[in-house]
This record gives sequence, C-alpha cells and structure tokens, in this order.
Amino acid sequence: MTRFLRFAKVSLVVLPLVLVLGCSGYRPRVKRTRTLTAEYVPGIGLSIRTENGNVVIEKDESRGDIEIQAEVTTVGRTTEEAVARQDLVTIATTHRDDNVLEIQVNFGPDRHSGDMCSLRIRTPGANGITVRSFNGTIAFAGFEGASDVETTNGRITVKDHDGSIDARASNGVITLKNVTGPIDATMTNGRIQIDDAGDEVVARTTNGTINYSAADGAQAGFHLRTTNGSISAVLPPSVGGRIEAKTTRGAIHLSAVPPEVSVEGSRRNKTILLSDGGPDSTITTVNGSV
Repeated sequence: MTRFLRFAKVSLVVLPLVLVLGCSGYRPRVKRTRTLTAEYVPGIGLSIRTENGNVVIEKDESRGDIEIQAEVTTVGRTTEEAVARQDLVTIATTHRDDNVLEIQVNFGPDRHSGDMCSLRIRTPGANGITVRSFNGTIAFAGFEGASDVETTNGRITVKDHDGSIDARASNGVITLKNVTGPIDATMTNGRIQIDDAGDEVVARTTNGTINYSAADGAQAGFHLRTTNGSISAVLPPSVGGRIEAKTTRGAIHLSAVPPEVSVEGSRRNKTILLSDGGPDSTITTVNGSV
C-alpha cells in the first residue's frame, strides 16, 4: 500500500551593465551581477540574509570553493543616480568560529523601493542552512543538517535534505520533498506540500491546503492544521498509532483502509487506530474536508 573556514581571497567580477528604463511614472533601474568566491571546507554551514530577492543554493561537487553570484538591482530618479547607487549595496561575508559562512546583503541607509539582490550560491556541500529573505523565493536540494528558512512573500522549496527543516512564509507555497528529519512548516496564505517525509511533521496554514505523505518505512507522527482549506494524508503501512481527525465544516473521507485499522466517530470527527503502539497524530481543519 503506497499509500560557512577562514576566507579564501574574495574576487569580484562585475558583468556588463544592463539598463532597464521604465515607462512614464517609473524610475530607471540598473542591474549588475557580482561574483565572489570563498574557501570551502567539509562540514561548513551557510547563513544567508537578503531583504529583497531570491536565494537559490545549488550543490556542485565538482567545485573546490563556494561561489556567490549576486544580481543587484538599484533604482533612482535618473539612470546616473541608479548607477551610482550600485556602490551603496554591499555583500558582506564572514566566517564564524562555529564554521558557518555568513552572507549578508546591505542596501545602505537609503534603500529605495525596488532595490533588489538575488543570490545564487554554488557549493560542494553544506551542513545546516539558514536563510532570511523578506521578498523572494528560497530553494535548495541535496544538503544536510538542521536548516531554518523564512521569507515573507515567496516560495520555499527544499528537496532531498538529510536533516531537519523549519520553514516559514506569509504568502506563497512551501514544498518539502524527501526530508529525512523533523519538519516544522508554517504558512499564512498559501499551500503546504510535504512529500515522502521521513520523520515527525508539524504543518500549519491559515488560508490554504495541506498535502502530506510519509516516506516508505516512516513511523513518526504528524500534526496538520489549517483554517480555510482541505487536508490530505497518504500513509505507508509502517505508520502506526492513533489519528484524531476533525473538521468543522466539511467531511472526512478514508480510502484503502486495511481491515485491521479501527475507525470510530462521525462524518466530521473520527478516531483512526492504526496500531496499539505508535505516536499520536492530528488532522484539523475548520473550513475544508479531509
């Protein structure tokens, strides 16, 4: 039934200038790409912060260093002002004593609406990833360690991660696939998609659906909660324990239930006993079905 090392020398490469002049009522924009490199040692962690922009981390085992590509966009009342303001944006890199590489974008004291800095990072590996982006997508795959990611407006996508994930967003979608460690996912307006979870899962959203599936052989519990939206859960035979499922305005539907599973309750409240031993799990929605 399937149910961040002492720093290597940092280099700066400024690629050709791209000007995008807005239509009437819009300010000119200037976009430049900078490339920095830092020494890589096994076991390094990453801590990344940008106020406005995407963060994409790619695993490249052919590299011997860490490459940081920063796409910086600045705006101004004139093209000349937008060009001059490029020098105000800095990408600070610091190697902490706990072997974590900090990467932080600073727009200076006069940040304009429309200033952006997106980061694309290529590294042979990372043991623990922390990302803060107020407006932008966060995405990485194939890393390990305890990781913590947050964006205000944007998607979060993490795949094939050997460790735990804490993921938070206000508006967007959280997608987590094949995460071996515990998951804690919080969303305000948007969907949470969790596939092939290997450990305990806590997922909550206010306005959006939650789709959850446990990996084959998983045995941990899960707690799924939304206010406005439906919830689906697909479980392998290895999951046991008790599930309390509840909806206020909706219905609970079960399919492919083995004969040894006990189900009690009403259309909107059910207790599902998968086995006498095992964790307790919950599924709760107010306006939606299960």
